[in-house]
Amino acid sequence: MLSSELLNKYDLGYLFYPPRRESEPGHPRLDILFMPAPTGRHFDPHRVELSMCSSQHGIEFASMRHPWRGSESFRICAGQMDLEDHKGKSVEVFSFGGEVSVESRDEYTLCVLTSPAPIMSIFSGNSPVNLFTEEVEILLAQRRAARSLQPGEFDKRLASVDPLSLYFACLQAALGRYKRLPPSDSLVGTDYAHMLREEIKNLSEAVKHPYSLEEIL
Repeated sequence: MLSSELLNKYDLGYLFYPPRRESEPGHPRLDILFMPAPTGRHFDPHRVELSMCSSQHGIEFASMRHPWRGSESFRICAGQMDLEDHKGKSVEVFSFGGEVSVESRDEYTLCVLTSPAPIMSIFSGNSPVNLFTEEVEILLAQRRAARSLQPGEFDKRLASVDPLSLYFACLQAALGRYKRLPPSDSLVGTDYAHMLREEIKNLSEAVKHPYSLEEIL
């Protein structure tokens, strides 16, 4: 694809693909286009910070930009991705892990992330997506703390877990925590709870052997 065609397709410098279902709080795919020099468009990606699954079943942090000299395909772990443009503006993204393919030429570098679990764009405010992302980060921090006496065990598990299984376990754990909230607090997240319940219902057939978060991590 020519550079001009890419710029027309990726007017923002990145592109989220439509959700797979109405209840999904994110996207199945995210494309990020890096150019050799700023284009002056609304958002000009400069770099993205990624948590890569290493060959040793651990986690390696990488900063992707143009030109990319690394592998053309790799897996990333669950966690936040920080996309930054040439002016310092940023877009925060959270994923449950997935596959990355990279096409790097002299004229551009195109990074494509796909996942069976939603890739979520994080904005300010108390939207159901933001509430869920915050809850997942708390849940992951708790599981990391629970494995603190086993050095490297949490990272090893996080690097090898199936994204959809992890996502489903987080949905169930988040709904369980919501149900334990005092009534005055639980009313704040009615839409949030509805999203969790709908996603659990819609994915119950796709996740044949659901495991709890404690079993996975």
